[in-house]
Amino acid sequence: MRIDNVTVRGEMDIDQDGMRFDVVEKDGHGVVWNLRMPDGGDPEYKNTGCYVGESHVGELRFQNCRFDGFPDNGLYASPAKGRVNVVGGQYRNSGVANIRVSGPSTVRGVVVRCDEARDGVENMRGIRLRGGSDVVVENSRLVFDTVTSSDGAITCAEWLEAATIRNTHITVNADDVPAIWAKPPSGNRSNVRDHPIQIQSVRIDGSASSGAAVRISERSDTLLSDLCICQHGDGRDGIAVSGADGTTVRGSAITVSGQPLATGERSVRRDNLSLESTASSSSSCSCPKNR
Repeated sequence: MRIDNVTVRGEMDIDQDGMRFDVVEKDGHGVVWNLRMPDGGDPEYKNTGCYVGESHVGELRFQNCRFDGFPDNGLYASPAKGRVNVVGGQYRNSGVANIRVSGPSTVRGVVVRCDEARDGVENMRGIRLRGGSDVVVENSRLVFDTVTSSDGAITCAEWLEAATIRNTHITVNADDVPAIWAKPPSGNRSNVRDHPIQIQSVRIDGSASSGAAVRISERSDTLLSDLCICQHGDGRDGIAVSGADGTTVRGSAITVSGQPLATGERSVRRDNLSLESTASSSSSCSCPKNR
């Protein structure tokens, strides 16, 4: 299956998904290349730009696509049982999630931006990792300027067992929105690997106030390495760890207005860290070039 160079014009004002693609054979492959849906959906209808459903068991790649302004997900691929690879493209201003995947999946080289808050477009997440264990987000750029509401630029949902987020730059200017939130798991600790959630070589900046840049909630043995967090909005913490044992933070630089590491009574392994808490919103910090 291959879909090339399709553009859909006009705002969707019907209560159904714009597109649906499933590869229904386990050894089957599909490519959706340069599918563009820039006009989104009317918030009166909870429609989705593109849906990948439960019948998908093969491998499907979305490359250089664009989905803007859908109330109920831009690219909604989390029910899929097969692999979904999202490569490049632009995803903007959708509710629930701009990109929603489960493992096995990769999200690589995408641009996600939220800069328009429309009534009826709720919880404007960037990339939602909903379930599974073989999920990678890398080499991507996310910018959160304006949202109706959002629980994170990248979120790890309760049903996600393991994921890697790396080599990604996240700017958050919307207050009280985390750049990354690993939510409490719905079951027991994952046995997939020693560090189920791994966040590596990620840069987080922007003027967001309150909350924390990174939240780790009841996700024991999370690994955070080679991070650079520079956020100066009032009352902004760096990494907030709650209910999680065995968290490791190493090789990272954190400059925030609040607490660089907000761990409560939890023990966190620390190695080679630069931590600074500053009350001045005019302070600056720089990230090493490799972050």
